[in-house]
Amino acid sequence: MPRLNRDLWLLFAASFAIVISIQLIQPLFPLFLDSQGASEMEISLVISMASLATTALMIPGGFLMARMGFVPLSTFSVRE
Repeated sequence: MPRLNRDLWLLFAASFAIVISIQLIQPLFPLFLDSQGASEMEISLVISMASLATTALMIPGGFLMARMGFVPLSTFSVRE
């Protein structure tokens, strides 16, 4: 099995840390909204709208990536 270079491992570690941090916050978000006084319906709407927006943007994002290519779009997305 080929060895991965150091830069690739750092990229993997950073990406993994970002994904884990997002996934750890997601289950606590309803508790935060509850502590801010949101009703159960409002909490459900916020979570549902976030999921709906993610799903709705996947198809246009796929078309954009197919048109522009992976590298230019990825480079654009990580610029400051």
